[in-house]
Amino acid sequence: MDAFLKKLKSFSSKGSVYKKYTSHPDRDWLIMFYTFSVINLLIAGLLFFEYQKTKDLAATETGSPSQEIQSVDKNSLVKTLEVYREKKNRFESLLEERPESRNPAI
Repeated sequence: MDAFLKKLKSFSSKGSVYKKYTSHPDRDWLIMFYTFSVINLLIAGLLFFEYQKTKDLAATETGSPSQEIQSVDKNSLVKTLEVYREKKNRFESLLEERPESRNPAI
């Protein structure tokens, strides 16, 4: 019985085996905090560097575009608007009139 109690005590919170493999919340939270702080600082630095690079690019300057803007095909636009107008009318008619439906279980 004494040997069994000694084994139990070795796995208790005072045992050396238990101390090796346990988590230490204070230490673990500090490691996570420092790790994510460093990652956030690196990301912020990278974003600031990219902002400084793009701030001075000629793409942000106003001026004449290098290519002429294509106009919208009016026929296709009218057809598309008609399709959406028909869908709107069908939807409104379904709201006003209840469609006839049969019970498929019968």
